Amino acid sequence: SAHFYKKAKTYSALINRFPFVRGVYISGSLSKDWADDTTDVDYFIITSPQRLWICRTLLILFKKVFLLNSRKYFCLNYFIDTSSLEIEEKNIFTATEVCFLKPIMNETLLTEFINTNTWTKEYYAQQPILDTSNLNNKKDSFLKKLTERILNGKLGEKLDIWSMKKTLNYWKNKFPEMENKDFDINFKSKRTISKHHPGGF
Repeated sequence: SAHFYKKAKTYSALINRFPFVRGVYISGSLSKDWADDTTDVDYFIITSPQRLWICRTLLILFKKVFLLNSRKYFCLNYFIDTSSLEIEEKNIFTATEVCFLKPIMNETLLTEFINTNTWTKEYYAQQPILDTSNLNNKKDSFLKKLTERILNGKLGEKLDIWSMKKTLNYWKNKFPEMENKDFDINFKSKRTISKHHPGGF
């Protein structure tokens, strides 16, 4: 786990440099301090409202081009935006992920997220102590701020919607055998959320 956290801090700082990223957190097995040779570093990312899909698309393009699509230390499977912090699927799996998220960027936003999802107390009466040992408080770069400024208007709105539609069509073509009800859960795709769980977690 110590090895993976070292990598996660480096990649999280990189993720945070992308436009519209507001919070970067570790989920999955690593967030429970458990890792072996099969472990991927899973990131839970919170973005600005109505710009989630621009953010996601840029990060995925970076992974495909510069990391040769490797997900070992760069597994981007869950995005939400700041306008929709409540998780809709309320079960023991999602409660575990919410309660054990570890902040890398923006501890304050994670606290707000946890306080929004008080339904998790049905499964965890006591919230685990927030582990801030890997917190990184680097400020946003000038390039990030400039890009966000350019894409805050109508151009950004159209690009975000286009990115969502393109991604959704790609997933539907890639998994044509998946039933609609399963697809809607595994690949939940709204302006405020993107979930990528082909295995049905």
